[in-house]
Amino acid sequence: MKSKITASAFLMTLAISSLASSGAWAYCSEPSAPSCADGYGSFQDEWEFNSCKSDMETYKSEIEDFISCKQREVDEANEAARKAAEEAEDVARRARNAVEQATSDYNDAVRDFNTRASN
Repeated sequence: MKSKITASAFLMTLAISSLASSGAWAYCSEPSAPSCADGYGSFQDEWEFNSCKSDMETYKSEIEDFISCKQREVDEANEAARKAAEEAEDVARRARNAVEQATSDYNDAVRDFNTRASN
């Protein structure tokens, strides 16, 4: 159980390190809707309408930028997690190989001991 917890902690540390170094922590600023969007009643004149329409178009562009920024964060986090998982698998594979080698070495030593003891 402890090795599972240790492996999980290791994986999370790798993911966080990868995220921090990848720039995924860049700040994505969510824009606010222009105040004219939720005003009461009709527009007073064409100038007010066009001004608000322009503000709404800017807001649309800012929202698209925000969405792109957030999607980059998601993509970078997914990539960091994938890399961390690959690294954790490598560590686990090397550990399994070391266990197999130690078991084999032990079995060889026992066999040699038994051979020597039977002489």
